Amino acid sequence: MLLPMGPSAEDRFRDIPYRRVSLTNLFSSIRSGIAVTQDTPRHYRSVFPLGTVLLPVVFLRLQSINRFASRIDWDVVRSDLNQQPRQASDPKTLPEEELLQEDDYLLTMRGQPRGMALATLLERMPEDFRKHGLGLAAGNNFIRLRPNPEADCEPSFLHFLLDMLVMELRHEYLRVSSSKSSFEILEEPDDPSEGVTNDPEARLKGSFIKVADLKAMTLNIPDRREDRDWLQREYHDLLKAHREAWRELNAYRDGFRKNIIPRKQI
Repeated sequence: MLLPMGPSAEDRFRDIPYRRVSLTNLFSSIRSGIAVTQDTPRHYRSVFPLGTVLLPVVFLRLQSINRFASRIDWDVVRSDLNQQPRQASDPKTLPEEELLQEDDYLLTMRGQPRGMALATLLERMPEDFRKHGLGLAAGNNFIRLRPNPEADCEPSFLHFLLDMLVMELRHEYLRVSSSKSSFEILEEPDDPSEGVTNDPEARLKGSFIKVADLKAMTLNIPDRREDRDWLQREYHDLLKAHREAWRELNAYRDGFRKNIIPRKQI
């Protein structure tokens, strides 16, 4: 059964004490990925007790992400790894801070917005990739957001917050696609030269969301951790109940169709 969002729950939203915080305070780094060329480093240095070794890096691209499930397609990663261009015997190396970390969040810039917290995705990395120390980095079709450890806000809540924000961005993308409306939820940036364009056609063909857009945003963050925990827990409980109800509804329709309105025999 679905858990109803009654008046008491709505009142609790209003009763939560918030603070207005910019995304630049919540995230120590908001930046686009790297434009990959033949000369882009495909290795990073890692220090072990017996010395320093070079380990491989693969740059994620839009095709690396399953469009229906927002999951890394490890077959695409494997193909990209096998087709890496040959580089010098002593190649340049990618700075380790460019490698994706578990607390990072990726947001697609082009097309319908999709967002992914890296923690769960990296847990599912194939064992042979993990054993050989494969590093992943973001290509330039992504924005990478790295939580600020001094922001007094748990990375898991920031990932949840971004998931909800991506839903709003997706709805806005569909509205722009159908009505060519202007982008409504973003605030005006301090630097007008970095603002969003009001030309819907240009935004749909190019980067729908940009680094400057995110840096211009401020959000209300609950002051208390127990409120942040409640928001996450309540959402996941409602989502689970919704999925269960949807399965029951489909089973009911299927049974009704087969038994109450069976197909006419010819």
